[in-house]
Amino acid sequence: MKSLFSVILLSLVPLTCGCLQHRMTDHLYLIDVIENSPRVEGKFVGFTGDLSATYVCFERLCQVASDTELFRLTKSKSPVMRVYAARGLEMKNKALYKEALSELKNDTATVWENSGCNSERMSVAWFTANLYPAIYPPTDN
Repeated sequence: MKSLFSVILLSLVPLTCGCLQHRMTDHLYLIDVIENSPRVEGKFVGFTGDLSATYVCFERLCQVASDTELFRLTKSKSPVMRVYAARGLEMKNKALYKEALSELKNDTATVWENSGCNSERMSVAWFTANLYPAIYPPTDN
């Protein structure tokens, strides 16, 4: 019983000391969450339109990562990360986005994409080259 109490108490520590906020500025934590996500998600997912935790990590990564780091992540072992990294570049640095697309256009790995209550499977190449301009209007740099 004493060890169960210790486990519960220790699990509450991050909530009380602001560790979660610190983790949201930690590149490695954000990258790990995205790389281990089973799908690419829009900002809101599910029938009720819940905020996607993965998308929140993506938005935060775009704020704290350099354009060069995002470009490096387009070569990640995770196809989900490659898609998110390309999206980040599309928003932040059009020249690097176009450079990344030169390799991603041949990427045949597939990802599940969830947006709202819709789910669809597509290749990284198709997603990064075709879907972004349709769903996410280009931004000016």
